[in-house]
Order: sequence, then structure tokens, then C-alpha cells
Amino acid sequence: MAQNLARNGATSRDTLEYMQSLSRNPTEDHPALVIYSMVGNDVCNEQEDTIRHMTSPTEFYENVMGTLEFLETTLPPGSHVILVGLIDGAILYKAMADRLHPLGLLRQDLTYSQVYDWFNCMEIGPCAGWMNSNSTLRKITTNAANQLSNVLKKIAKKEKKFTRFDVHYMPNPFQEVINDWVASGGKVWQLIEPVDSLHPTQVTQKMIAKSIWSFLEGNMPHVLGPINDRNDQIEELCGGQGGH
Repeated sequence: MAQNLARNGATSRDTLEYMQSLSRNPTEDHPALVIYSMVGNDVCNEQEDTIRHMTSPTEFYENVMGTLEFLETTLPPGSHVILVGLIDGAILYKAMADRLHPLGLLRQDLTYSQVYDWFNCMEIGPCAGWMNSNSTLRKITTNAANQLSNVLKKIAKKEKKFTRFDVHYMPNPFQEVINDWVASGGKVWQLIEPVDSLHPTQVTQKMIAKSIWSFLEGNMPHVLGPINDRNDQIEELCGGQGGH
């Protein structure tokens, strides 16, 4: 059974609340695969003083550890937790700023950078640190994100006290998709939802899912569990859906 506890914009602190709705029986269920991914939420906010409202490395460590300690009481033995690094969202401004926002297509008079300025003026934007014409602020936000990714790496490398699951780290798959897409000659804006210019498109999400699977299969295949011995039956019943 798959369960999605995500909420758009949720931070590591919010996760401490949302994780309470995790539905798992630690004595009867099969081992679980938990993907813990904040993407950029702990460094993104709408505040004028965006830096002060970012999650510090110390707080981030406490939040992540709080989540893992809860999972230790909830997950079946033999489970796996994947800590996913944060993205470098600075690439978004470079890709989107000078392009026309959908609201400006008719009269050719509204760029994304102008929308960002309005967002920040009204303090309603999803990420003042990266969706900002201030290049220094964008660099500060990326540095903050990198610090939090380093926290995840250290936890995955050094934290061995949990008995019901092992902990692993993987780079942000959206970042990997962007890098691969650009290397193949694509443009970053083609991967981004045009209305909010922050989240991946539906097609990009499919690419992200493939990237996650490929990384796990190539680096830690044991977390994927054994091959389903009923795959042939699934293909027979749902062949037109790729076996799903």
C-alpha cells in the first residue's frame, strides 16, 4: 500500500505533525520504503526577511531526527528510509525571469521577473529567496539549501541507532533531471510548470520518477524488495497499462 503524506510547501517542521497520519502496522505489514524529500521548502518562504525565516541546519537536524525517531516506532522491521537532498532553485530564475508569463502573452507585456517582483512586494510568493532579482540573495538561498543537504548526508552516513530501518541519501532527482535535460540540449523552462514557474510539469514528474527508480536500482537495489512473483498475472490483467 502506498501512502502520500506530502503537502505543497510543507517544511521539515510541518512533517513532525503530518507524520502522525502514517498508516503502518509494525508487526503485520511488509517492510516499507519511505522517501523523505523537502525539495526546497525549508529555505523557501514568502517573508520580506526570507533568510531569517529559513530553517537552520540545527533545527533541520532536530526535525529530521524527530521524524526518524517516530518512524522507529511505526515502521515494520527491515524497512528503508531515503533522505533526498534539496534542489538548487537558483537555476529557475535564470531560466524563467526574462520569459513572458502566461498572463502577459496576449499583450506581450508581463515577464516572470515582474511577477516575482509583485510576489515579493505583496509577500505572497512561494520562494522569495530564489524567485528574486537579487542574485546575492539567490546565492545565499542556494548555500542554505546545500547546508541542509549536508545535514541529510551526515545523518545517512553516521546515524546507526535505528533498528527497524536503514537510512540512505540520494541527490535531488529534479536537479538530476534538469542537469541531464540541459546536457542533452533541452531548456530548463521546458521542464517547469508555466503558471507558477516553480514546480515540475506532469511530464517532468514522470522523468523524476524514472530518475528515482534508476538511482535506487543502481545504488541500493535491496530497498526495492524482491520481484513480485505475480508480475505475469498483472501483465495479463493490465497489459495495456504497462503492468500497473
